[in-house]
Amino acid sequence: MPGFAKEKNAVGLDPEQDINGLLHMILELASEVSVLSDRLSVLTALLGESGSVDDEQIDRFVPQGELAEKLNTDKRRLTQRLVAASTRDYDDLSQLI
Repeated sequence: MPGFAKEKNAVGLDPEQDINGLLHMILELASEVSVLSDRLSVLTALLGESGSVDDEQIDRFVPQGELAEKLNTDKRRLTQRLVAASTRDYDDLSQLI
């Protein structure tokens, strides 16, 4: 098992590489969450306006007014939560929500 082997040529864990990989993975997942959240908000807005929607309408949609502000606020909050989670020691994970 990596990091625990006692063999002469054992390959151990490289903490710096492992942490960098983990951070990269978290940022990629956060990016996907942000995109999916935006699409859901756009879908909800379009369905509320017309009752039906197709992929092309979602892709062409440019948020304006309150929806644009909501999307920006949501992105800012997600970014703040990610930064806070990476820089604080939480005893209670509910503090991240």
